[in-house]
Amino acid sequence: MTQSLRPGAAAWAAFARSFRTRLHESGLERLDIRWRFRVVVLAFGLPFLAYIVWSATQQAALEKIHVRDRARANATLVASRFEDHVEQIDRLMAAMSQSIGGHMQDVAGTEQLLQSMRGYVPKAVDNIGVWSLGGDSLAALDRRAATRWVNILDRGYYRDAIAHRDLAFEGPIRSRTTGVDIIQFARPIFDAKDQIVGVITMAIRAGQLISLVDPDGNVANTSLVTILNDHGTIVSRSVDPETW
Repeated sequence: MTQSLRPGAAAWAAFARSFRTRLHESGLERLDIRWRFRVVVLAFGLPFLAYIVWSATQQAALEKIHVRDRARANATLVASRFEDHVEQIDRLMAAMSQSIGGHMQDVAGTEQLLQSMRGYVPKAVDNIGVWSLGGDSLAALDRRAATRWVNILDRGYYRDAIAHRDLAFEGPIRSRTTGVDIIQFARPIFDAKDQIVGVITMAIRAGQLISLVDPDGNVANTSLVTILNDHGTIVSRSVDPETW
């Protein structure tokens, strides 16, 4: 048993002599007890510091993934609400066009119908208008003097609504009536023979579009919400919407 320990003891003695020699050559042997303590602390502290840095890096990566996932979820929610809002506008405009289509020539009756909706229209609605096939104004919810001289025959949403016989919208554009940036929705008006006899439009203020799809502000309070059109133009933002 004693003989089996001798090679190990000899190896340990050799290591101790080598360590003392290197310690003497490095000059650490001449350091006082305080400096030796600092060296020991540094030797043990560096791995711990490296662990802290690694842990912070991992935590930052997890936070980045969390923020990205939350932003994706918010974007999906806003997009879904926007689609629902467009469907609601389409149903409302379809019902109005059916009511108007049978008596397009009764301008007074058409305007009375629009005025009767004033208390039920959201604040974000800038105006609702009824237009002839020539693009001239026949009736409007907000009957301003300028509306009588406005013609929308050159507007893309007007031409698209007639060409596709369905809902069309365009924006942001500057309203010729009120001068604010709007999202303009348009729908053809059909008579009893399914012929297009005019167009009805509903303008939504671009600056208030976010409040329509996020009325409680739950998304906008935690994220910057930006709505773009199919050309990449900013339609509305949750921060400083009037400047975009």
